Amino acid sequence: MIERDFQETENTGLKTHLDCLHQYFNFLLTDYGFHLKSNGFHGREFWTIYTNMIIDIKIMFESSSELPWVYIEQCNKQDNYLVISAYSNIMKSILQTQKDRIEPLLSKYLSNNYDSTELEKDYISFGQYEHREYMKEAAITLKDILENKSTAIKLL
Repeated sequence: MIERDFQETENTGLKTHLDCLHQYFNFLLTDYGFHLKSNGFHGREFWTIYTNMIIDIKIMFESSSELPWVYIEQCNKQDNYLVISAYSNIMKSILQTQKDRIEPLLSKYLSNNYDSTELEKDYISFGQYEHREYMKEAAITLKDILENKSTAIKLL
């Protein structure tokens, strides 16, 4: 397992994300035989990759932006993947609610010399709760896919 401690970060979004990974996705390690392949920054994106040597579960988070991407792909094949939110109406609803609220803030962010004050306030007021709810639902949906939708995974 790759050990890297990001718990001392001041970034509220990353703290929330790390907490969600531990709270909701630990079942991949304990119940499904996955191990942690990668856990860290690649540019501005924070990537966590769980693998069982057949498939990878990839979770990408970028602070002050969208909700995390959670998807499944075959190991060493990056051209075909399952996006977990496609299998969950709850996740789709959270994504739409967040998109409707945050798009005007992103426009303002881009036109105000990348001042992230409004995005940070939004994350504290709303985003962190959406983040938690989204990640919880992503874990539930992922578990359902692993247990009940193996044909979808085999088609990758």
